[in-house]
Amino acid sequence: MAELTDRDAPFAFGNGHFSAAVAAAVVSFLVHMGLVILASYVNFGKISGGPVEHPPRRYEAVRLGAVEVTPQVEEQVLTALRAVGAPNFLEAVDEMRVAPEEGVTVPPALEEDSSVGEMENLSEPTPSPVQSVWQPRQAILAIENIAVGDVRPGLERRVILAIERVPNAPDIVLPAMPDALEQTSGGLPMAPPSVADIVDAVVGGMDGGVASEVPQSVDETLAPGGTRELFQETVEDVTDVEPIERVLTARVETYLYSRDREYGYFRLEVERAGEELLPVRPKDIILVQDCSASMSEQRLHFCRDGLLRCLAHIGPSDRFNIAKFADHTETCFDSWVTKTPETLARAEAYIKSMRAEGYTDLFASMQDLLMLENNPERPVIAFVITDGLANKGLTDSSEIIGEFSRRNAGEISVFTMGASQLANRYLIDLLSYCNKGYVDIVSKGRWDIPESAEAVMQGISRPVLADLRLQFSSGFSCEVYPRQVSNLYLDRPLVLYGRYRRGEPKLVFQAMGQAGDTPCDLIFDLPLSTPSNQSSDKTIREQWAQQKIYHLIGEYARSRDAVVLDELRRMSKRYKEPIPYKRSLF
Repeated sequence: MAELTDRDAPFAFGNGHFSAAVAAAVVSFLVHMGLVILASYVNFGKISGGPVEHPPRRYEAVRLGAVEVTPQVEEQVLTALRAVGAPNFLEAVDEMRVAPEEGVTVPPALEEDSSVGEMENLSEPTPSPVQSVWQPRQAILAIENIAVGDVRPGLERRVILAIERVPNAPDIVLPAMPDALEQTSGGLPMAPPSVADIVDAVVGGMDGGVASEVPQSVDETLAPGGTRELFQETVEDVTDVEPIERVLTARVETYLYSRDREYGYFRLEVERAGEELLPVRPKDIILVQDCSASMSEQRLHFCRDGLLRCLAHIGPSDRFNIAKFADHTETCFDSWVTKTPETLARAEAYIKSMRAEGYTDLFASMQDLLMLENNPERPVIAFVITDGLANKGLTDSSEIIGEFSRRNAGEISVFTMGASQLANRYLIDLLSYCNKGYVDIVSKGRWDIPESAEAVMQGISRPVLADLRLQFSSGFSCEVYPRQVSNLYLDRPLVLYGRYRRGEPKLVFQAMGQAGDTPCDLIFDLPLSTPSNQSSDKTIREQWAQQKIYHLIGEYARSRDAVVLDELRRMSKRYKEPIPYKRSLF
């Protein structure tokens, strides 16, 4: 058998390598144990920078025993109180323990004639005064505000003037019998018949008495011995209100959103039916130019050109004026003037003399417009060209919009044009929206100012119906915007957007306006559920949401109510429409 070497049996007992391995294991064990013991004394919280947790400190419980008052201390306190003149509290407490007297708890008995003193102040009732002359109530039971159309073929609506009633006349007067009509003094009965007289007359008529003598016709009662035609007055005889159902046309388009099961949406367009039926009415218009330094002379040069073009669109029956403002307002004429060669030449010279200088006090300048003479037969229009950068006086945009709109109350229609790409769009846009107008922003460059100004002037130069108001049926659940309707212009049809509950069969509304010196009235009854009115234009719904958002922004400018801002956020979230001028609101 061959002998084994160290290479053949490296782990054989007694080999030196095995001893070294055992020694290394022992040394490693000792080193790791030492590291473990050392780690128990190291504060790792301080090393990592984190908070150090300490064990809660334990406190010994406090035990309270019986508390006893030392007699000497109590006596010393009472002696000190008596020395300074304090009352004896112990005696006062004992006195309060005494039962109250019987009279304190038992109320005294009432005397039989206890109310005699009060009755002396009351006087005996007197009989009501008897009227010596019968005064019938001069009033007419009529429908003053028509909400739903009631026009039928052969039964046209009749309008009569309101008749002033007689003061102190009785509200209800019993009917007079023929014999009472004969006993008159100055054409009036001496006294109205009583209920008993009427009952006797009716009962007696059954036996051939007084009631049998009642005339067979109303005419005979009203005018004995003659005849009188009733309800034969024409509209021209009794009122100056002109029904205009045939001079205006209305068209409605509906849109149903598949995900909105509750509401439908519509677009309503109103325009005149013909030129000969509703002619153009004269107007009062003022052209207002911002001449502050922020406009710059280069931009003002093109604004002057635009104003000169606007003069050409003033009608021969119109009245006009020119104004400029910076830190104060100046006008070309002291009052309204008509268009003549002399006034036109003066206006052109005034426009050419405008220069850009000074600060911008927009609110004070707009406030001066409220001092203009207002003729109810003429619509008043203001065309304002500005950049809206107010830097003097009232400068907060929301306050300017709200305060001017409250004071104006829709009397002046304000149309604005932003003459700069950096214009305050929030201010000039909402200033127009809240005052029956619209805005035009020049976005390309100052070279487009003349054409843009002339385009705005063309759209508002021919009004046909002023002070237009829409009133929808009270039973119709709809929201229509804009709420403040502008005048009706020949070159600019009136467009409104509404939301209604699904299932509504028709749209019924009344429109009232002023055509010169003649008040006008119309009632529309438009179907909503017909296939011819349905549209696939989804912008109808979007435009309604945008119009309501603008309405809420205007409400916030006037009221500064946080509830309006909450409603604004909900509208934007529900209809996924962005809120314009968000930085100016939030």
